[in-house]
Amino acid sequence: MHNIDLVAIWFLLIFGLFVPYIAFKSGRVLRARGMLIPRKRIFINILVMQALFMALSLLTARVREIRIFRTGRLPLNAVALAIAVFVIALLILRLLWLSSSEEEKRRMLIVRPNEPKDLPWWFLVSLAAGTVEEITYRGVMFALVLPITRNAWLAVAICVLFFALGHASQGWRRGIFIAAIAFAAHMLVWMTGALYLAMALHFTYDFVAGMFYLRWAQQMPGPTSLSSAENV
Repeated sequence: MHNIDLVAIWFLLIFGLFVPYIAFKSGRVLRARGMLIPRKRIFINILVMQALFMALSLLTARVREIRIFRTGRLPLNAVALAIAVFVIALLILRLLWLSSSEEEKRRMLIVRPNEPKDLPWWFLVSLAAGTVEEITYRGVMFALVLPITRNAWLAVAICVLFFALGHASQGWRRGIFIAAIAFAAHMLVWMTGALYLAMALHFTYDFVAGMFYLRWAQQMPGPTSLSSAENV
């Protein structure tokens, strides 16, 4: 227990409890109000939150002297794993969409691109998530949890759990899906010794998934927001 310090406790409480609470509460607000909130405003709010997360993570890394931006290496097996995860994740995303109810689909589309004009904002959201969340969970959090657990697999499990809880508002099926991708990202960090490939995978998947959602939104009959559909 002597490895637990106030910095680690502070960081883990924020990202292990507070962030999941905010995500869950925000999800309830969006489900209740739908597109009464402009999508551009939703994207801006996400970017502001990501900026706060980045500041907290970088501050913690500086205090604890955690090296975030390591050079690392780029072995072919890591690149192959990243490509495989990307392809499989998109296939699973398609299956999740097909197996979702009409209400679930409209709910998912509230915070994702519905029109071509959403894509520039979605690019920024994807870039922020791919950078900030990898630094926070795969970089800083893992470095804090490892000395506490003294077991790399347990540290990974805790980081994956907290990452999935941070996306809990998306439902349990997507939570399992997100946890699997997070685990793969940890493996990429371990194989490369750096965060960059995991960041690239995270950003690319998020952005391409957004383009998929854009296509699906345009194929949806009637309004694509949950609230608009319910008020018709």
